[in-house]
Parts: sequence; C-alpha cells; structure tokens
Amino acid sequence: MILQYNNLVQTQADRVIRVGCIYGNVTNVVVGTGVNFNHELPNNGSTLVNSTDVPRVIMRILDFYTHEEVSETQIGQELELVIEVNSQNDSFDISAGHLIAMTPNSEDSILLLDDRGCPTNLNVFPALTKISVGSVKRLVAAFQAFKFSSSPMIRFSVMLMFCRTECPQVDCGYFSNNRIKRDVLLQDLNANNGTQVKSVKKNYFDKIGKEIVKELPLELVIMVRNPKEITSDKLILGDSHRILIADYDLASQKVCIDYSVFVSFIILWVLVLVILVVTCVCIVRRYKNYYKNLCIQQRSDELNRNFGLGYSNLEKRKVHFGSPSGLEVLD
Repeated sequence: MILQYNNLVQTQADRVIRVGCIYGNVTNVVVGTGVNFNHELPNNGSTLVNSTDVPRVIMRILDFYTHEEVSETQIGQELELVIEVNSQNDSFDISAGHLIAMTPNSEDSILLLDDRGCPTNLNVFPALTKISVGSVKRLVAAFQAFKFSSSPMIRFSVMLMFCRTECPQVDCGYFSNNRIKRDVLLQDLNANNGTQVKSVKKNYFDKIGKEIVKELPLELVIMVRNPKEITSDKLILGDSHRILIADYDLASQKVCIDYSVFVSFIILWVLVLVILVVTCVCIVRRYKNYYKNLCIQQRSDELNRNFGLGYSNLEKRKVHFGSPSGLEVLD
C-alpha cells in the first residue's frame, strides 16, 4: 500500500506500507527517448532575419549527475528534462509550455507546466530554465522521477514555441523567483455587491501570439519503476531476493546499501578497532615486562662486576706446607 502526497503521481516523498504481496518476474523493457525533428518553419507572410537553415530539435531526459541519457529509471532518481535546439540562425528564440505527463493510454495525466510555462506544482516539476551556448539553445529542468500508479510508462508531451526575436518573459508569481517580473497580469474588478473579481489582461496573450512564429509538439516516453524493481547492478541475498547493494554512483561517490549491511559494516569496523587496541595493549605490556627484566639483569651484572656480589672472591691460591721429606705444594 502506498501513501501518496499527490493523488495523481507517485514521488520519492511517498511512503510504502508492505501488505504481503510480492511481484516477481519483472520483464525488462527499454524505450527509446531521443526525438529528432527536422521541421521547416512555415511561411506565414513573415521571415526570420538571416534565417538560412532548419533548426534541429531534440528532447531528452538525462541523469542529473552523469548527464547520460536514460530510458529507464526509478522513483526519486535525479533527472533533467532537456529540450535542445541547434541552429546556426540566432534570430529566433524558444519557449515551452503545456507540459503534460500521462500514461500511454492517456487514462491518467498531470499538468506540469501551463500554457505560459509556469509550474503547477513545484514539488513535482519546476520551471524550465533557458540556457544559450553559441548556436545551441536549451530549456532545462531538474526534477525527481515519479510515476503513475496504473502504469510504469510515462509519456511527456510539451509544446515548443518559436519566437521571432525574443520570447516575452513570463511572471509566474511565487512559482518563479529566478525570472524577470513583468506587469501584473491580473486586474481587480469590484462588482456592485462588493465581490472582488480577477480578470486576465488580454493584451498579454495577444503579445505572445504576435511573437510566436511556430508551435511544435514534442513527446518523450520513459519507464519509471519502483526502487526494488530497477534493473541495475546489485547484490542479492539468497532466494528471498533481498537487495543488499541497490546502486552506486562513481561520480558522486555514493553507495545505496541495505540498512542491515550498513549496521554490519559498523559492527565489523568496531570489532577490528577493538582487536587492534587489545593487540597494542598486549604488545606494550609484554615490552614493559621485557624491559623491566632486562634492566634488572643489567643492574645485577653491573653490581657483580663492580663488587663481586653473588660470586666467590676467593681465588685459587698455592699453599706451601713443610714436611720432613721436603717441601710440598698444595693447591
């Protein structure tokens, strides 16, 4: 059973309560995520300045740390949605809006960005950030992988807009702190009964409509699994399929391991430290005893050499005794 903070999608903040059902034999499914478009801009009576080539548009989802394209991920993994336009023509600008995440059959869906490009829920998906490097323009947003309860497949659909010179800046209110604020879009109207009514300025959307040259739809499909179902290099214990080491990231030097393994490593490390300490204490005590005995032996030898203690100071002498037959020498 899953406790979801969002009634539409599952995120890393959700909590899982095990009831007893275990699903096995998960098949591996890989879906391509690269989408290339060579779409010619229409001729609606106006031309782009110095426009000589056709832009190349790519929509991808990358790993946040390795910047490698992913087609299969798990809930909570750090990802980046990148919309890239490569063209030698620098006379037009891009913006994106109406980003929707849905299941393949479109039964479940959630609006991530509205028509202006403002996020509807910052806890699920943030606003797109525009990055320009030479002839390459990118719209980038970092988010954590989520999924629908009904399907692991997620289809992203977004509307990419081309503007003649520069797309108008959008004020998303408290949703976008890093964007330039423009005029307030809402006007306050007071009714006869004192009720305050909000109305949207029509000239704002008219200005956007005049700047937009072409709208190009983009779609991208990825698979998002639960953390236990992800097919990656991992260490599994016994027949219970208990994951000991779920994943590792060489770039960030992070390892995701089971809690019991972590506790075992700590206990093993403490035991090694205890063994080292006991060994050092034994060696020090043995050295002290050896040094003490050695000092006692050296002092005893020195006293014996100086005063002859512990040894006989009687040297062998020759004694002469007189006898009638002559002189007799005894040792």
